[in-house]
Amino acid sequence: KEIMDKLNFQLNRLFGLPGPGKHAATDVQDSCRRLCLAIRRPADWEHAATLLRGVQEDMELPAPLVSVDGRGFRLWFTLAEPVSRENGIAFLTQLIARYASELPVDRIQAEAADTIELPPARLGDDERWSAFIDPSMGSMFIDEPWLGMVPTPDKQADLLAGFERIERVAFEGALCRLASPQTQAAGGDTPPPESAAVAHGKLHLSGPHADPQSFLLAVMNDPNASPALRVEAAKALLPYCPPTKRPG
Repeated sequence: KEIMDKLNFQLNRLFGLPGPGKHAATDVQDSCRRLCLAIRRPADWEHAATLLRGVQEDMELPAPLVSVDGRGFRLWFTLAEPVSRENGIAFLTQLIARYASELPVDRIQAEAADTIELPPARLGDDERWSAFIDPSMGSMFIDEPWLGMVPTPDKQADLLAGFERIERVAFEGALCRLASPQTQAAGGDTPPPESAAVAHGKLHLSGPHADPQSFLLAVMNDPNASPALRVEAAKALLPYCPPTKRPG
């Protein structure tokens, strides 16, 4: 019981959950505190590793947790405060565009849902288990992206203890970096969304917004806004964004 309490404590600290596999109620309607990138093919681990490095070195964020789920890998971003699902998906989508744009859409998926089952958990009726893993050992799971035995709660708890949640200021700073014209140029061109609403530059914002900065963030990440309008919003936010860390 003491060992399970140790694991439950870490899951609650990071995810706000009472234990493995349990689901958390969303804090605010249409918001989330848990973001996940699912790498659907284990052979794509190198792309996951590149993304992990970029998140820490370029975005200056805490390392995301990594798990195996039977099909591939999951990268978990846990937030100290809830964000809108729109901003959560925008963050993940922009990470994909910058670090894994060559992967087909069926091999990497962005999920902003507080009801995704957490490891450790049994996978079907087999003796296969999902589990959190040490990111430095990801390549060892390319052939078999699962554990063949019940994960040790004590070891899972010790692993989780080394990770931190993303604070709101850090999240918004990373969102600014990802959306700024300079960062987009460094990461390659991202094709604009194809929709009549985008072409006509119609906004589709959910409010209310507590301050001008949150409003500009919403405009910048609104797929229905015209590209020119989104660039202007990004420019207006640049003075509030931490400088992008340069390699070397």
